[in-house]
Amino acid sequence: MIKKEKFAVLKSHVEMLKQRDKDMSLFCASSLWRQKKIWPPGTTEESIIEKLQKENISEELLTREQWIKIELFDFKQYCKAEEAGHLYQFNPCSTEAEIIEFEQKFKIKLPEEYSDFLLYMGNGGAGPDYGILSLEKSLEEISDYLDPDEGAPQLEECLSQPFILPEYPDDESKEYDGSSVTGMLPICEVGCGHSYQLCVSGPEKGSIWFFNANYNKFFPVNDDKCLTFLEWYKEWLYDNLIRYSGNCLAFLLQSNLIDPKQYQHLSFATSQLITLPPEIIAFSNLESLDLSENQLETLPDELAKLPRLRWLHLVDNKFFTLPDIIYQLNSLEYLNISGNRLRELDSSIEQLNNLRELVINDHHNGLLTTLPDEIGNLSKLKKLSISKSKLESLPKSIGKLTCLEELFLYENCLTSLPKEIGALENLVYLELSDNKLKELPPEISQLKKLTRLGLDKEVTSSVPSEMKAIVT
Repeated sequence: MIKKEKFAVLKSHVEMLKQRDKDMSLFCASSLWRQKKIWPPGTTEESIIEKLQKENISEELLTREQWIKIELFDFKQYCKAEEAGHLYQFNPCSTEAEIIEFEQKFKIKLPEEYSDFLLYMGNGGAGPDYGILSLEKSLEEISDYLDPDEGAPQLEECLSQPFILPEYPDDESKEYDGSSVTGMLPICEVGCGHSYQLCVSGPEKGSIWFFNANYNKFFPVNDDKCLTFLEWYKEWLYDNLIRYSGNCLAFLLQSNLIDPKQYQHLSFATSQLITLPPEIIAFSNLESLDLSENQLETLPDELAKLPRLRWLHLVDNKFFTLPDIIYQLNSLEYLNISGNRLRELDSSIEQLNNLRELVINDHHNGLLTTLPDEIGNLSKLKKLSISKSKLESLPKSIGKLTCLEELFLYENCLTSLPKEIGALENLVYLELSDNKLKELPPEISQLKKLTRLGLDKEVTSSVPSEMKAIVT
């Protein structure tokens, strides 16, 4: 396949990403409105659409990221193309003559992948963060940070002088003082002075580096190896096609556009998922999975075939009980199933014997009234948070959680605590406010490592004198 055809395929995949975000825009606006995260008091879903129409802006042109950022920017201004970014569009392509003229002027040969992008995709446009800069904008970026002192490299020569890494005594990471950088072409703005830059001269030619403006230093994009321009660009494209869009999994895998074994972290948050695609099984090295803010009621059996899965985020779905398949995730260390109105916690929870954190907070008046005795068998648990629910009591087995450091039980219906709570020898935080407690058991004084105790005022009289200073 000739270069032009290869880049045409790449461009079509960018169009897929654009269409995906169009499909999500109204859903995300509605979701954010329902959660009352960004709109002022009195705002309705209908008034959002009306405002769009008044501004003559199609809601379909707003990406998910733009909806979220509306809270930070003026609505109309942010929706202007120059403020909103590339909107998945490309500038007109450069000509071969223009690229040759640029190279001759600055006495360099642009990396082939980048010059092909200029020729067949566009002279800037759709890409990571604020998109790929045009050659003209890249030169403006260089001019902004050039050292004005006499003898320092100027615009005409700064690209041709090599970018050379110093040798470091340790092997932690490669970094470079950016105060007098040469051999680097800024190609993508991240914001706040940060940028991605392409090495165009020197031993690292062709690789992408991240410039951190806070430290005035360059870092390789990938810790294991430097990425070439197209490796970096495709990583952005296909990672974003996967992210927030689980329905793209089958296409991406069948087209060999991604290597699922390279993924350790995956997010399908806010993807309107009703089911998790069984193709998830291909991601055998997955360690964390975010499925929050979907419409899930069940999980596929394939999930149990991810042996390295340690982190699972299921916030704001439609689970009333934990799916049985979760109990087979033997490596799981973190589980957050908040916002699902969980009605019960099965005794099988004890099978998650590697669990370090369990979070079951609810935002909508939870229905959980009791905990199974078997919760005391989670011997490695360090954090337990079950708040905004209807817990009436704690099992005596709670005292077996001797590794527990944080226990959050605020906004429940607890009337008493078992004396076994005094056995939590490593407990540091205990939050019990907004319950129905009248007093604390004397054994509370055994919690020698406790540094914060959240209580209602009417309970403070039963707090041992030596602990009153930590009551909040």
